[in-house]
Amino acid sequence: MDNKISDFKLSFFTIRLKLVSIISLILILSITGIIFIASYFFKDDSEKRIEESNSKLSEVIALKVKTDIESTIDKIQLLAKANSEEFKSGKMKTEFIQSFFKNDANFVYFGIYTERDKKISPKFSSYNNSFLKENSISENEIVSLIDKNSSEFLIAFNKENVLTNISSGFKIPLIALAIPYQNNYDSRTILLTVFRLEKILNAFTTTGVAQSYMVNGNGVVIAHPDAKIVLSASNISESPIVKSMLTSPVDNGLKRHYQEINQPGKKFIGSFKQIGFAGAGIISAADEEKAYEAVYNIQRWNTYIMLIAVFTSILIVFIYANSLTSPILKLVSGTNKIESGDFIIDLKPESKDEVGLLTNSFVKMGKGLEERQKVKDALGRFVNKEVAEMVLNGELKLGGERKECAIFFSDIRGFTAISEKL
Repeated sequence: MDNKISDFKLSFFTIRLKLVSIISLILILSITGIIFIASYFFKDDSEKRIEESNSKLSEVIALKVKTDIESTIDKIQLLAKANSEEFKSGKMKTEFIQSFFKNDANFVYFGIYTERDKKISPKFSSYNNSFLKENSISENEIVSLIDKNSSEFLIAFNKENVLTNISSGFKIPLIALAIPYQNNYDSRTILLTVFRLEKILNAFTTTGVAQSYMVNGNGVVIAHPDAKIVLSASNISESPIVKSMLTSPVDNGLKRHYQEINQPGKKFIGSFKQIGFAGAGIISAADEEKAYEAVYNIQRWNTYIMLIAVFTSILIVFIYANSLTSPILKLVSGTNKIESGDFIIDLKPESKDEVGLLTNSFVKMGKGLEERQKVKDALGRFVNKEVAEMVLNGELKLGGERKECAIFFSDIRGFTAISEKL
């Protein structure tokens, strides 16, 4: 048992280390919990606000675009009606049409078509000559663009509206619109117009973290802030948000945490709104990384604050633990002195807490042991040490005790002779 006590070694996990570890752990867990809860609710609130903002944005743009398209339809119907009326001369008719293009420079081409052998056949055509001259474009190039997309315009003969992007392979973004047209001469007639994207592009500006664009009923991009995407006439019908819009039974909806096919690795929060014309719709999408930037900034700053708080706490706890363990280590040194027989302990309480009380009691104990040792030494001069020990321990009463004893007397043969010789 004594060997085990003497072989005692101080553990690596001292009181100082335990205090620092416990306080640090409590701080880290509590602050991490606060950061997580605050970030969760803030992120959830941000997501709802983004969804609401996207929905409103897509609705506003859809209303604006629908109004522009309806205005365009009214204008070309008016132009078609005016074209059917009698003019005094061909010159007057030409001047009227050119004044139309002058008043709305976004119109590039207007034509009235009939169907012949499952192909569109122009009955009347007119061009914005000022636009063609300004952009060095020939009439043949416009005709070529129309012929290239003629299969789509045939749908208009089935009483359906057509809105498509004919910019693919061209230098300027151009949109074509075809609608059925009823007249007194031929019921199988459509009106076709080509106009510049600027007519509706003003509505598709990037605001904040949201980006809006427009696709037709086939998923072809009609309008987009990025002119390159419009010029390529990209078909993005496989995009999750576009697919949702094209298959949705209602005219609006939301989609969270999806990836765009042309932007892998990024996630978006999107909403859509169908405009009610040719299956086209407006999509507003917000990049999650940008949308949650404020949340991530708060998380980052909260983490910095947590690290500062933890390191400050470690420093404070370390100083406190040092003030706690230093007196204890001095008490250990005092016990070594007492163990070696030195009962005079030169220690003073450094605080008025439990450690100070322990130090004070330890000093008193040393003085008591010192006095006990003096009494023991004094008695040992006159009585047997065992008897003195019994007196100090209270095992022997003052005046002595009567006890029954057995006394053995013996003599050694020849003791006197031996003593003389010695």
